[in-house]
Amino acid sequence: MARNASSTAVRLTRKGFPRFFRVCFRDDRQGLFAASWDKIRREHDPVRRLQARAEAVLPVLDDFCAILAMSREALQSPHAKIRKMGRQVVDSICAPLAEDLRAGMAHGEIRPLDPVATSVMLIGVMESLQYLRGTGTKLMPAQMRDAVASSILFGIGSGPALRGESRR
Repeated sequence: MARNASSTAVRLTRKGFPRFFRVCFRDDRQGLFAASWDKIRREHDPVRRLQARAEAVLPVLDDFCAILAMSREALQSPHAKIRKMGRQVVDSICAPLAEDLRAGMAHGEIRPLDPVATSVMLIGVMESLQYLRGTGTKLMPAQMRDAVASSILFGIGSGPALRGESRR
């Protein structure tokens, strides 16, 4: 994005949601991820493309989270037009993830799941990295990437838990 989303957030109070969404998403759709966009576009393996998307977020995590926060606020607006804009932003972020998830399921690389719900949860995982950073944890970007990838690909269960068995 040509403009920093955090500084755009300050202007938001003066210009309103419609201006924010037009500036950030309609005029400059891939700007936030421009540095990584070619890598994502060239990758044909859906799991690696999901990983490339996650890696693209890390350098712009604060701006990404600011956009998500403003989109959530827009979704709660009493004005239908603003709610629609918030929904369009969320859809523009989640739809490519859902497509990759569907492709991964079709290739047998990803277990059957609801791709729309999972795409929203994946966004939540990425957003949680901002909270993690706020705790004072000193993880390098590669460690953050690996922690996210491991949690997403393997979950948090092991052995019996993965088979639906309980140890209790």
